[in-house]
Amino acid sequence: MKICSRYSRKEGQSVVIFALVIVVLIGVAGLGMDGANAFNQRRNVANAADAASIAGTKELIAQRKNGTNSNTSVCQAVSDYISNHKLTQGVSVSWTASYVNSSATATQQFCDSTASPVASGSFPSSSNGRGVMVSINYTFGTMFMSLFGRSTLPATGTATALYGPLSQYTGGDVVPFTVSQNVVGQIVGHSNVEISITKLGAGNFGGVNFNPNSPNNSTANDCNSSTYKDSQSYYWCNGSPKYPVYIGEDLPGNPGMVSNSLSSEIGTRVGDVVLMPVFSGNAGTGANATFSIVGFLAVRITSYTLTGNQDDRGFRVDYVSY
Repeated sequence: MKICSRYSRKEGQSVVIFALVIVVLIGVAGLGMDGANAFNQRRNVANAADAASIAGTKELIAQRKNGTNSNTSVCQAVSDYISNHKLTQGVSVSWTASYVNSSATATQQFCDSTASPVASGSFPSSSNGRGVMVSINYTFGTMFMSLFGRSTLPATGTATALYGPLSQYTGGDVVPFTVSQNVVGQIVGHSNVEISITKLGAGNFGGVNFNPNSPNNSTANDCNSSTYKDSQSYYWCNGSPKYPVYIGEDLPGNPGMVSNSLSSEIGTRVGDVVLMPVFSGNAGTGANATFSIVGFLAVRITSYTLTGNQDDRGFRVDYVSY
């Protein structure tokens, strides 16, 4: 009888140990599954932030190029890419989108998850809107960790997409004279093209300042000056050695850039291959105009006319494959 009693106790102990081992193994497996899920969720949030910031920046460029300047369209692009990553299936998600400057510093929050795709604020200037930053806070549910009191885990991601540094030009080849993208087709591939109101129509070209902050209308001859000066004369003679001209930048207009008072300076450019900024849209007129730059066009200036009928004043150029 004693022997039977001893064997019964051993069998009972084995069952208890086996049950404990099973619980531990299930717990370890569950934690492993939750850990793998957490890794995937956090990677998905990071990918969503990357994709949304790139999509927002592409739409920012498109809005600036088309002259429509819609914050709501940029906001919608960000929102769509976040939704495409299925982040709405978690416990909660919140995000913000901000414009950034060339240093990747946020300058204006224009969109968030509470009001998407309704954007707030005005469309940014070229200096304050070089890209889009997206920040996402996401909470997702756990499977087995909830048994230990942890039913949710957080995942965060922030990404910034910029444009500009690879789409700029600085140097002596740039001239302070811009043409509309609407007439580029009349220049590309052609020689002895007349650039004037008579030929291209009003509003399709104009003079610009390279310094957006301190325009100087001096016409003193700076062609041989060793000191940099912000003046109409210097820009024609020396281009933009100090100021990069960015794609996406809004350059201020300067109608005085095409005048007989600059005849000698403009004359130094005849025969040169130069880069003319190309704009997509302009706002205002005269000295109050701004031109949104979307590219550059290489031409050789062959002659110019700065006197006579206002509509006939301008240049003749040959297209150059650059």
